[in-house]
Amino acid sequence: MFRLLLGGRNVIVVSSPSTIFAIYASDIAVPGFTHNEVFRAVIGRAQQRTRFNLERDLFPVLDQTLSRRALGDLTRSLAQNMFARIEHLTRVQETEISIMPLLTKPLYDALNDILLGERFASGTFEDFYILDASMPKRLTGEPFWFFPSMQARKRIFSRLVDYVAGSQGENEGLIGGKFVKAMRQGDVSQNEAACHLLAFVWGTHANTQGVLIWLFLFLFMDPVAFNAIRNEVDAAIKDVFGDLQGFLADADPNNLDGPHFALLTSAIVETMRLTVKIMGLRVATRDFDLKDGDRTIPVRKGEWLMGNVDAAHSDESSYPDNQKFVYDRFANCDQREGKWPTEGKPWFSMGSGRHVVSFIFLQLRIYINVFCWDLTVQGQVCGYV
Repeated sequence: MFRLLLGGRNVIVVSSPSTIFAIYASDIAVPGFTHNEVFRAVIGRAQQRTRFNLERDLFPVLDQTLSRRALGDLTRSLAQNMFARIEHLTRVQETEISIMPLLTKPLYDALNDILLGERFASGTFEDFYILDASMPKRLTGEPFWFFPSMQARKRIFSRLVDYVAGSQGENEGLIGGKFVKAMRQGDVSQNEAACHLLAFVWGTHANTQGVLIWLFLFLFMDPVAFNAIRNEVDAAIKDVFGDLQGFLADADPNNLDGPHFALLTSAIVETMRLTVKIMGLRVATRDFDLKDGDRTIPVRKGEWLMGNVDAAHSDESSYPDNQKFVYDRFANCDQREGKWPTEGKPWFSMGSGRHVVSFIFLQLRIYINVFCWDLTVQGQVCGYV
């Protein structure tokens, strides 16, 4: 445990799994990095004061849409939509394709189509990529040459203003119409609503894109892991769904959980352990004593806390060869529905938010199933750059 000065704030940093869990999974401390900070970083200014409140007006919509009981409609649509966007590649005998758009553009466009509807389904990926590349500097307030990022944001923003202006609050994807309706009820102007929606769009994709790219980079560098997961996907689609069309018709969360995809799930978890080191800030809601083994750390209301996730994920006693990508590290854990293969081990990716992590897991499982089966198992795309 130590203290540091971070952005003008005194922050208490804790490193043991028990103390990280204590500050991330209880009400003694609330997130200190919120939609306001994301909004400021993406848009370049603070949000205007209105009656609209993200936690009150939109979080219930997200909870309903991303909860396990409702994810079936989303995952089936996502599988079919993503397949439609890469199906043309199966007719190519040999080609060279940039890894970035090959992996991320189909998912970006398909997810926009489902969450926001067809009116904002495609045509913004390149601008999103430019904006996303500048976000580390935007979030930290570091000076940088930002003109390309500003121009990209301007183009996406223009599309979103048209989207908000034309929306009737219904039939605009699973979330888009409800989002716009909530902001209209909060007397949010169309321009301001487009700003909120842009911050939401960035957050939705940023969480998944990095994991997806790192996962495939690890697999491309490890032929044993790649072939093992490819063979598992091949066998699982045949055994559980019959064929790819059966998978596309019934890509339900219940069918994606379980031992049939143990290696795939393990590889996703391992990728997140190595790469998603989000050390979210928390603010103490009251005075309390934080236990850290035999020590007690006094914390006062309003003080900032941060979990040193990297230290927990690099604990050699929990993760031997902790700096290596071990694709089957979690494969022998309990794979039953509702169980997490990380149980009993320190794992804090995405702040351990169950809805967010479940959603990311499902997106990646679906994408890899479609990609591996249709492109690599059939051997129809031969070269990657």
